[in-house]
Amino acid sequence: METLTERQAEVLNFIVSFAREHGFPPSIREIAADLKLCSSTVQQFVDVLIRKGKLEREPSQRRNLRLGAGLATHGIAGLGSRAHPILGSAPAGRPNLAQEDVEGMLWLDETVSRSKDSYILKIKGDSMIGAGILSGDLIVVRPQKAPDFNSVVVAQTEDGEVTVKYLRKDANGPFLEAANPAYSPIRSPFQVVGRVVSVIRRL
Repeated sequence: METLTERQAEVLNFIVSFAREHGFPPSIREIAADLKLCSSTVQQFVDVLIRKGKLEREPSQRRNLRLGAGLATHGIAGLGSRAHPILGSAPAGRPNLAQEDVEGMLWLDETVSRSKDSYILKIKGDSMIGAGILSGDLIVVRPQKAPDFNSVVVAQTEDGEVTVKYLRKDANGPFLEAANPAYSPIRSPFQVVGRVVSVIRRL
């Protein structure tokens, strides 16, 4: 790919930094305001960066800039990726309070979860081993209160405690089911707070 001029590099660096901080790319107006340029000049820089393969444009999205394939391959995060907060541990076993203290941030490709409100929890326990979710795994959770039966959900009991289970329904109503026969279904009152959309295992 072609090299960049100093000004082109400045525009690209701002786009990447903005995306890392906010989880989505800046608009032309936001770039112009920060770099003290007019919007038409910024548009020209963006067009050049696209032509040089540093950026790509997604025609179906309003904030439609993302890193070119070459840059993304070399690990520059921020465009086409999103920062997900790690909020602590969620037991895959008996319910136990999940502390919503941010322990860190993990950058994941936006195809893992397009929701800007998605977050990550760390699994404790073995009640979901039959679903391939093991103790120590990280789960990506999309906030969701509407029931989505037969999916793996994060649920909160009436005591404010949190657990990860299958959401099921039978003649007696909704209940939470483990993927391990050693654990009994949970039929006490609960509320679905999110759906598990991905599992991450660090080897």
